[in-house]
Amino acid sequence: ETVNIRTYGDSHFNGGNFGIGTSSPTNLSANTSSLSVSSARTDLSGAIFFKANDVNKAQIYWDSSGQVNYTVSGGIKWHTGGSERMRIDSSGNVGIGTTSPGEKLVVAESIDNSLAILKIENNFGSSSVNGTGTALQFYGWDAGVTANIKSIRTGQSYSPSALTFETFGGN
Repeated sequence: ETVNIRTYGDSHFNGGNFGIGTSSPTNLSANTSSLSVSSARTDLSGAIFFKANDVNKAQIYWDSSGQVNYTVSGGIKWHTGGSERMRIDSSGNVGIGTTSPGEKLVVAESIDNSLAILKIENNFGSSSVNGTGTALQFYGWDAGVTANIKSIRTGQSYSPSALTFETFGGN
């Protein structure tokens, strides 16, 4: 039995792809089953709604600006390998390696004798260009860039870099 829809108990769809708003649901790969949610509009897709006690709690859809993950209350959490790895809490704080980020971005490491590393990388791809590097910029709400911390290549190939600190405007 491939389709079993009941008004009570469990219902299931066994085999193939399932489409809502489309007669040609897409599959991810051979021997897989997929769910396609479509709309007749070109600027907005169909959505998947997550409800609790018939109250909307979250939804996922696409609009002309990109994918939208909308959560009514609470945050969004990502788990890999059975553990939480990252979250955006309800105030917009992002935590990587922490379940309670207290700032806009918190990168935490919980392994003894280890560093929590935030890597900023320039993948320009040429080892012969002086002056390439990376920077961390600080902005003021009314002043634009107020400070830079830069790591700039000072020579060829695997040469050392200079670490510079720059401030703009102010004392």
